[in-house]
Amino acid sequence: MGRNANGQGSFEILPNKKVRMRKQCGYTSNGKPKILTVTGDTKSACIRAMKVKEDEWIKVRNTEASILVGTLAELCYRHLEYDKVHKKNFKPTAVDRRECTIRNQIEDNKYKISRLQVQSITSVDVKEHIYGLIDEQKLSASSIEKTFNVINAAFKWAVDNEYVSKNVCISIKEEIMSEIRAMTDIEDANIKKVKALSPSQIKVFEETCLIRNANNGRYKYEAGLYGLFLLYTGLRCGELCALRYSDIKEIDGKTFITIDKTRSVIKNRDEDVERKYVEHEGNTKNVKVRNLELSEIAIQILKEIKESSPFTKPDDYVVLNKNYKPTNPSKLGKCINTIYKNAKFSDTISGAHVLRKTFATQRYKAGYDVPAIATYLGDTPETVWKHYISDQESIDAGEEAGEFHYVAALK
Repeated sequence: MGRNANGQGSFEILPNKKVRMRKQCGYTSNGKPKILTVTGDTKSACIRAMKVKEDEWIKVRNTEASILVGTLAELCYRHLEYDKVHKKNFKPTAVDRRECTIRNQIEDNKYKISRLQVQSITSVDVKEHIYGLIDEQKLSASSIEKTFNVINAAFKWAVDNEYVSKNVCISIKEEIMSEIRAMTDIEDANIKKVKALSPSQIKVFEETCLIRNANNGRYKYEAGLYGLFLLYTGLRCGELCALRYSDIKEIDGKTFITIDKTRSVIKNRDEDVERKYVEHEGNTKNVKVRNLELSEIAIQILKEIKESSPFTKPDDYVVLNKNYKPTNPSKLGKCINTIYKNAKFSDTISGAHVLRKTFATQRYKAGYDVPAIATYLGDTPETVWKHYISDQESIDAGEEAGEFHYVAALK
């Protein structure tokens, strides 16, 4: 069969007696003819199938047209919406992080690239933008890398869907990643300078956590016992906030806790609810389940937490705020910072991660190997060595590292 006189396309009879129809439908973004192909039992069936395919292609072209005249941020948001629908394991926290990257590092009007249409953006524009972020010296290497990755992934998605003809990030990727690696090397050196608590600071921290009010005998700091539990378990703050009493098990005279979830705060995407942010419970950072045996001191702290709580049923949370409601890592971290402040620690000591780092450092100094510490913490040995084990300077002069058991004021 040849081409139809009315421009319907061309038809071909296949060996299996099926009919194949080919038709040009405009041009792709790279200027090449767009050829659509369908197969059916008859010519009429092919014509019907071709109409459906043409309609789909027109939608693609309309999307392409809107993307080309849109901004880079709009392209990145479109890619994000696509991933939200098609990525089964796309966590709400990951959605929030990418939105934050687009909003703050791409869409912000202070950046030239925020005002450029996608069709006019070149590799030079992207490179200048990334180097500008580096020169600002306000963002970490990982944040800048995320920005580049968001732009690169958005362009790749647009090319794969034939919305644009070229990924402008490909030619500069090696150079950009080399610059980011150099930044990372500097940051890694600085990370090692961030101190874990020394034994003497641990003692001060414990004593501060256990201060009681003179009038009623209750602990002055509602987060005091929680801070001590973090210190003696190395848990992430979100993991502790997600811990329920059903996660605590007694086996052969030993106490274990199961860590299989975390709590966080995410953007509220329910338009019918007024709250801008809501608390979310999901998998742990590395989607790993850990069954951790508690030390005697951790058991003692946990016992004190339970005795001071009016809600200890299996489904109840271990960590509660002053209103006896579950809390989140951000709020708990602020409470722990208050304890640091009243312990007269320097401003460089901030956040619950200091306690996780202290736990890892003390275990390392006591002779535990890095893989064992990593298994307990639920991270890779590389991450533990890089982020959680402080250098020798973190131990005060004349003090020896080892198991730290200063808590004596508990019941």
